[in-house]
Amino acid sequence: MGSTLAPTTAQSTHHGPVTTPPTLAWGQASAAALLSELLGEPVTVRHHCPACGSSAHGRPWTRLADGTQPDISIAHAGGLTVVGVTWTGRIGVDLEPATHTPPPGIADLAQWVRAEAYLKATGDGLRRDPATVNPDEPGAVWGTITIDPDHVATWCLVSLGILAVPAGPATL
Repeated sequence: MGSTLAPTTAQSTHHGPVTTPPTLAWGQASAAALLSELLGEPVTVRHHCPACGSSAHGRPWTRLADGTQPDISIAHAGGLTVVGVTWTGRIGVDLEPATHTPPPGIADLAQWVRAEAYLKATGDGLRRDPATVNPDEPGAVWGTITIDPDHVATWCLVSLGILAVPAGPATL
């Protein structure tokens, strides 16, 4: 189905207080299938927009059979999907084809996927200018996901203590 990257083998650069890398999976499968593989049970992926409250878009989330809610993130590029799961903090993942050109104001593709992963983790999305994200963001930890030479992928964990956005849709 997909490949998984054990937390102990994540190639990463650590900045900040989050010390447990996420669990990641990728492959040519649906996000729900990859998350089910990681979490050990069938899951339904839902969305919640922290800005407008919509369930049609926004941060993905899931609730397990025992009622717990791991934090999840999803990215797609062509037929490839990458997912990340954490039980500590908030996670963002991003994935782009290696041939993708970053937007103006972004130095390179690595900076672009780092910025998008961070903005997904914080819940800011593209409401914040990605060019303003820097490697020294308070409470952020980044790691590179090595999938293949055709893709650039990154994960970011953010400590819950620095977030202005609520941690999740627990009241939904």
